[in-house]
Amino acid sequence: RAIMKWAEQSGMRRPPTSSWKNSNDKPDFNFQIPMMDDSSVRRVLMSVIATQPRNYLVMEIKSNLVQAERAEQMKRFNHPQYRKIAQVTMGEPTADFKQKVQEIMLKEKQEQAEKEWKNRKAENE
Repeated sequence: RAIMKWAEQSGMRRPPTSSWKNSNDKPDFNFQIPMMDDSSVRRVLMSVIATQPRNYLVMEIKSNLVQAERAEQMKRFNHPQYRKIAQVTMGEPTADFKQKVQEIMLKEKQEQAEKEWKNRKAENE
């Protein structure tokens, strides 16, 4: 998803997709550019990762939960400078977390409504 967002922010456009392959975990790129659509960019980035000692967060839900796929991912990070941490969080969020998220969403919604109201007011004048 980060690669897709990066490409879209760089000006690349992709048509809406309704493919059965499209999911939040591994979205269908569909930029209609061969090197983007066949995940070549992702493979290049994954090969470069091993040479750059930085903090990485691998957010692939299915791959992280399947032992064989997780082991394959971990082979890329076998250098001593990498510290491997895995954390799976499931279940009902705490009341504090829910309240915090609801406050953030309410604030965003209020800002959006206020912005729309100001736009309508400016159009009427």
